[in-house]
Amino acid sequence: MRAKKRGRAKTNPGGGHHKSTTRIPSRRRKKRNPMSTSSSFLRSLTASLAAPALVVAIALASSNSSDATGALSLCSLAGPIALSSAVAFFVVAAYVSLAEHPARMLLADDSAALAQWQPSYRSAAAIQAPLAGIAALVGALCWRKEATSPEGGGGGSADPLWLLGACAAAFNLPYTFLVILPTNRTLLAANKGSGETRRLLVRWGHFHFLRTVAGGLASASFLVAVARSSGQATTSPSSWGPVASLSQLLRLSKSDYGV
Repeated sequence: MRAKKRGRAKTNPGGGHHKSTTRIPSRRRKKRNPMSTSSSFLRSLTASLAAPALVVAIALASSNSSDATGALSLCSLAGPIALSSAVAFFVVAAYVSLAEHPARMLLADDSAALAQWQPSYRSAAAIQAPLAGIAALVGALCWRKEATSPEGGGGGSADPLWLLGACAAAFNLPYTFLVILPTNRTLLAANKGSGETRRLLVRWGHFHFLRTVAGGLASASFLVAVARSSGQATTSPSSWGPVASLSQLLRLSKSDYGV
C-alpha cells in the first residue's frame, strides 16, 4: 500500500526495493532588479529628449536671425529642453554622489563594492553623456539666437546664463574623458577587489562629485534663463519652467492674429 501511495518502486538485482529519486525542478520567480528598472526609465527619458532637441537645434541653427518673434519662439521651445536635460543629468549625478556611492563604500568586501560599481557605471554613463550633450548644444544655440536677434540687441547682448549653463553642461564631457577615464578603465578591467580598488573607488567618488556640481550649475543657470525669457517676474509661480514658455508662446500667437 505504501508503494502505491508514494510512487512506483523499482526492484534491484540484490533483492529489495528502493524508491525513485527523480525530482521535478521547481520554477522560481525571478526577482526584478529595481536598479535595472530605473535605468530603463532614464534611458527612455533620454531618448524622448533627444528627438525634440535635435529638431529644435536644427531650427535654431537654420532660422532667420532677423526675425525677432521667430527667434523668441524657438528659444521658448528650446529653453525647457535644455533645462530638462540639465536637471535630469543633475538628478542622476546627485543620486550617485549622495546616496549610491556612499552606500557602496560601506560594503566591507572590496570585491562586492567593485562588482556593484561596474554595472552601475555602465548604466549611468549611457544616460548622462547624451543628457549633457543635449543641454550643452541647445543652451549654446539659445544664447547664439538671442545674441543675433533684434530682441537680444543684435550685438551679443543675450542672456549670459544660457552660455554659462551650456559651458557647465559641456564641461562634463572633456572632464570625464581627460580626468576620470583612466580611473574608470582601471576599475572596469579589475576582476576582484583589493585595497587599491577601494582607493580608486574613493578617488572616483571625488571626481564624480565635481560632475554633480557642474550639473547643478547648469540646471540653475537654465532655470533662471528660462524664467527671464518669459518676460514675467520670477516671483510668480507661472514664470517658472515650461509654464512660462507656454504663456510666452500664447502671447506671441495672439499678437500674430491681432488678438
